[in-house]
Amino acid sequence: MPDQAWQKFRNLNLLRQLNLAELSNYPKYGRELMNEYEWLRCDSDPRSMIEHAQSKISARIMRLICCACVRRVWDQLVDERSRAAVQASEAFADGQITEFQLIERRKSAYQAWLLIGESDWRCKAAKAAKAAAAAFEVANEETYLMINAIDSAACATDSAEEEREAQCYIIRQFVRNY
Repeated sequence: MPDQAWQKFRNLNLLRQLNLAELSNYPKYGRELMNEYEWLRCDSDPRSMIEHAQSKISARIMRLICCACVRRVWDQLVDERSRAAVQASEAFADGQITEFQLIERRKSAYQAWLLIGESDWRCKAAKAAKAAAAAFEVANEETYLMINAIDSAACATDSAEEEREAQCYIIRQFVRNY
């Protein structure tokens, strides 16, 4: 039994280390990859679009897409540390700061998220907490974790469905040619 647990841990660790861009050519969760028609018609599932586009775009473009989605909820980022994390993620994408500096900003964003999350989780505080979570996630150095910022940003708005439509549009603008 301990050997099985170790093997499972080791396999999960190896999967974590793989670049998901290499895996994006394979169907995920039994779902086929998007065809061109689905890509052009998709207006409510930015996560599927970003997963599909991973093999076609660089990590820099992926990061900038996620940052653009979080910037759409900029007014919900009530703590300056959250905004600084988004700016740091953009600077990291452009090679202006080091990974260490990005991690420091992410830690600060995490503290902001905790502070906001401990306050009242109703009404605006819940949206601010989701936006703070998005800022924390977008400042992650791991691409596959950074993608979670898209979902958090959508939940930080009054209408998640409308936000997802806007996010799909952003993704299409960054990934011009299917």
